[in-house]
Amino acid sequence: MSEWRKTHEQSLRDYCIEAGLPGNNALVLQAFGHLEDLFAAAARGRFRLQSADEIDLGRLAAAITAARQGHRGCGRIIPVPVSSMNAPAAIEPWMTEDERRGATVNVSVDRWSSLARCCGDQMWRKRDPLHDVHDRMFEDELAPLKVEMNHLRHCLFAAASDSLWASIWPNRRNGYFGMLNEFLSNSVCETVLFYLNCAVTGAAHLVTATTPLVRALGGCLPLATKSGEPGTWLVITA
Repeated sequence: MSEWRKTHEQSLRDYCIEAGLPGNNALVLQAFGHLEDLFAAAARGRFRLQSADEIDLGRLAAAITAARQGHRGCGRIIPVPVSSMNAPAAIEPWMTEDERRGATVNVSVDRWSSLARCCGDQMWRKRDPLHDVHDRMFEDELAPLKVEMNHLRHCLFAAASDSLWASIWPNRRNGYFGMLNEFLSNSVCETVLFYLNCAVTGAAHLVTATTPLVRALGGCLPLATKSGEPGTWLVITA
């Protein structure tokens, strides 16, 4: 069980209200209302991932596109079921051509390392889904909010780790798993950080654009674009 409690949520909310511009309270409270699923995941220490059949993939693609504010959008989503990651080697739709060839000849191929390679240099450069938007906005303003979010970041990292843990059993020392888990956790936290800062600074149009993605994070975890296919997103599902 995580250490995230209502008191931490209230403290973060109070900070955002106090730091916000006059008249932004309603926008901040609206944003916090859409974060309830993530706060619940932080509190129980585990994301309740949905299966691909439970997710409206078209709506999720539209949510990613809207949040990216004019940068390359999402034209296609490939679910990566975490429940299958410890299965015997097989060709998966999320694999690149190189990974597909490897899976046909190497029965011991590790799916976490394969998935990491399919993310290309995005993971090595730690570029979360809204990175390009972050580059343009709020760099100075994000610093104090990052400090306030440290505890939430820790709890969401633990939640992501626990949600993915069973999929690497018994290969629990896999280094690629740790790297992917960190990348996913940072991706979620950076999205929440950006979202709250939009609310604090009164950027209502960005709150509106990012809300569908924030709401989706309670049931799935967008990972990265598939290497060589910029409009195709890999998304962790149950």
